[in-house]
Amino acid sequence: VNDINALEINSKDKHFVRLTKQGDWQVVAPITCEVDRATLEGLLNTLATLEAERKLSDLSQDLPRFGLADPALTITFSEGKESKGLAIGAQNPTGESYYAKTNDSADVFLLPQGVRGILNKGVDDLRRKELMRFVPSEVQRVSIDWTDGRQVVIEQGQGQQEWKAPGHPGVEFKGSKVAN
Repeated sequence: VNDINALEINSKDKHFVRLTKQGDWQVVAPITCEVDRATLEGLLNTLATLEAERKLSDLSQDLPRFGLADPALTITFSEGKESKGLAIGAQNPTGESYYAKTNDSADVFLLPQGVRGILNKGVDDLRRKELMRFVPSEVQRVSIDWTDGRQVVIEQGQGQQEWKAPGHPGVEFKGSKVAN
């Protein structure tokens, strides 16, 4: 997982996504933005621990039958200069698995249904969604302003668990409530 430095996801039901790692991971197509680390880590860990549910041996002449001639989902990733790929095609008749194959083997195998859901990510799934980033323990002052002009200001007191409202002496706030 740590050696992967590029990732492309091409899905028939989502926009194509390309990510690169140059220090930190970043989405570079279709837009440029930071990644949601938890989602990306889940995807990469799933790729790293991927296991076939069942191997169907060399059925490369039968790829259209398994939805692998034009797969619904392809994932390509690079480890250094080496590129690897995974194609996921149609569901099997029971609907519990998907037909899949890697780009370095002619073997077709079955992947559990849930794996496809973890791997089938678009830019909306992979982009960072937080409005802002900060270290909560470093916040010393919070100001809440309403459109009607009212304002509440609280500041950190002597200890990190003590919060007070400067305009309202005697009013104290629980540190745990402010932290939440």
